[in-house]
Amino acid sequence: MAVFHHILSAFCQALIIAEVILGHSDKEVLRELKNFLKAQNPINRGAYDTWSETEALPCRLQGVECDAAGRVTYLDLSSSNIAGPSFGNFSRLTRLTHLDLSTNSITGQLHPDLKHCWDLQYLNLSSNLIGGALDGNIRKNFPAICGNLSVITVSNNNLTGRISGLFSGCTKLTDVDLSCNQFTGKAVWEGIEKLTRFKASKNNLTGSIPSSTFPKGCKLQVVDISSNQLSGNFPNSIANCSNLRSLSLWNNSFGGSIPPGIGSIAGLEELVLSSNQFHHKIPLELMNCTNLKFLEISDNNFGGEVQQVLGKLTSLKSLALQENNYSGGIVSSGILQLPNLIFLDLSFNRFSGKLPSEIASMMSIESLVLAYNNFYRKIPPSYGRLMRLQAFDLSFNSLSGKIPPEIGNLTSLLFLMLAENQLSGEIPREIGNCTSLLWLNLVGNRISGKIPPEMASIGRNPSPTFVKNRSNPSLIKSATSKCLPVYRWVPASYPEFDFVESMMISQKNCLTMWNRLLMGYDILPVTSPLRTALGSLDLSWNNFSGALPSSLDKLSKLSKFNVSYNPLLSGKVPNTRQLSTFNEQSFLSDPLLSFHSSVAPNPHSNDNQPSSYGTEKHPTNEEITVLVITFLVCFSATFVIRELQSFVYLYHVALRKITNCRYL
Repeated sequence: MAVFHHILSAFCQALIIAEVILGHSDKEVLRELKNFLKAQNPINRGAYDTWSETEALPCRLQGVECDAAGRVTYLDLSSSNIAGPSFGNFSRLTRLTHLDLSTNSITGQLHPDLKHCWDLQYLNLSSNLIGGALDGNIRKNFPAICGNLSVITVSNNNLTGRISGLFSGCTKLTDVDLSCNQFTGKAVWEGIEKLTRFKASKNNLTGSIPSSTFPKGCKLQVVDISSNQLSGNFPNSIANCSNLRSLSLWNNSFGGSIPPGIGSIAGLEELVLSSNQFHHKIPLELMNCTNLKFLEISDNNFGGEVQQVLGKLTSLKSLALQENNYSGGIVSSGILQLPNLIFLDLSFNRFSGKLPSEIASMMSIESLVLAYNNFYRKIPPSYGRLMRLQAFDLSFNSLSGKIPPEIGNLTSLLFLMLAENQLSGEIPREIGNCTSLLWLNLVGNRISGKIPPEMASIGRNPSPTFVKNRSNPSLIKSATSKCLPVYRWVPASYPEFDFVESMMISQKNCLTMWNRLLMGYDILPVTSPLRTALGSLDLSWNNFSGALPSSLDKLSKLSKFNVSYNPLLSGKVPNTRQLSTFNEQSFLSDPLLSFHSSVAPNPHSNDNQPSSYGTEKHPTNEEITVLVITFLVCFSATFVIRELQSFVYLYHVALRKITNCRYL
């Protein structure tokens, strides 16, 4: 017995010594990792650059966690500005369970070393530049780690291959994200029902989804297969996934009716069915989804009256019905009485008549889009009660009368789009109270008179609105096609903005960009005085009168300017600085305007460089002419653009053809 006790004691001591040795080995691996990353990334290094080689315990290093024995179990190198091929010795961290390399610029193929990280439970390689094939199942690609792996995220890379059978064999797998790659193949996903989250959006998956995909006992909580090439009727067996919270099928070719079985999923919070071919009526069973907060059925084949079933969804925060054939039912459906509704988009339908006065009672609404319909008559003054409104779009209707002065009550307003209507009269002075207003479009109306000096206050203090959005970012989430809000203000016909679209597509982060925009991040310094910040000014095709004020030359960043087709404008065009740089295309059909002989319009002048800042003076009555601040472009902090292209020169003829403006 004593001999056995000595043997056991010696064995335990050997284990302790082994743990100490291996602990030192972990430290050596981290030192090797740091040197490897520093050699590849000479500047802009991440947190790993702060790792001290004199630190005895690796557990104290940033992004590193250990178990009770001091062994490294957790390594987070996300957003660390890592570029180049992957480190090849992670498997030497033999207790590693969590590895996060996301949001870097790692290149090459999946490193074979990852196959030997035996204890790995969490692997995140998302948002890198990793390529190559990931064919077959995870067991085939990661045989050593399949038994323990529960989360694998490889979204936003350049991976290829088929994903059929991907999930078989890994019994602990619960979370798979394959989004934004180049995966192909039929929708045969045996074993998917054992997951809690499956995301494969923005790939090249094809075919119809068989009913057997969602058998009884389905554990799925999140399914996102949007932006693929899937077709056919979506299976009613989705009802077997009773724990489902989010279902996104956006931008496929699903047809037929919305599966009524969705109505039996009581916990469903997000349903995105836009850009498909669904038709018939919305199933009445949907009213049983009492927790539904985000519903998007835009760009389908629904029409007629908006159904009352939508007015029963009292938890809704976001409702997007744009790009259908609805012609009535806005009031009778009850959607204007939804108590929690923040986002409502009814654009690109066939609604007509007067704007509903009931809209004025939507006290929670923050984004209201009614553009591209056939509404006529006046804008109700009662809309001035919508104190939380941040985005308001009535463009491309047949509205007439004056802009109501009550618009000035909307102090949270960031976007105001009234273009291409029949509005007349003067701009109300009260609009100067809209101190958050950064995007204003009144092009193509019949507005006349002088420009009120109060417009100098527009956009001077959007901070309260931004602070509110930052304090509750979940409220600005839109259950739309994700890029819709950004594209809404970027027309397809202007090549100056091509880089915005390519940037959003390449980063696949439209929603993130939009949220940051509404929180005041990553945008031009628009809160500086308008007399210096304004880059594009389009007053064309209205009825303005009087002389062009010489103080317009104080707009030192003005690079696009147009006052064409205002036949009552008169006097001489100022002959100094900014206005002298614009050619005759800026003054078409203005017969009462003349030019100083020394400065005739230069037919070859184009995008002239802004002059230096002048001495700031108090703006005159006509100095702040801001009828259109149409396109204020947000840009990502990761894309440092030395000099953002100037605001677009808006020709009215182009605006008349802007029917292809992107409302995705």
